[in-house]
Amino acid sequence: MDHFESDEQPTALTEWHRGYEEARGAGVCAGLAAHFDIPLTLIRAGFILGALLGPSITVVVGSYLALWFLMPEGPGEDSGLDRVADAVTRFSGDARERLHQSDVDFRG
Repeated sequence: MDHFESDEQPTALTEWHRGYEEARGAGVCAGLAAHFDIPLTLIRAGFILGALLGPSITVVVGSYLALWFLMPEGPGEDSGLDRVADAVTRFSGDARERLHQSDVDFRG
């Protein structure tokens, strides 16, 4: 059977999430371990060692926070980035509609 003819959904980065039983804190390490099939202890140790060794703490903490924002909490849920994009789209659509309904001509 061809790879593209399979009924199974492909595993993609869009399917990763943080909602696992093994999760501690935000669940970023558990989500990464499950997605990339790497031992959870290895991921956690990497984050801890990276944060403790020298000036890389800002990179490690920043990466962790970015992943927390980008990874949805559960399967099929929206990430923080998705929620922000939806809010911006709604706001811009509402503003555009209000502008079209106003009597003021802003086109100069």
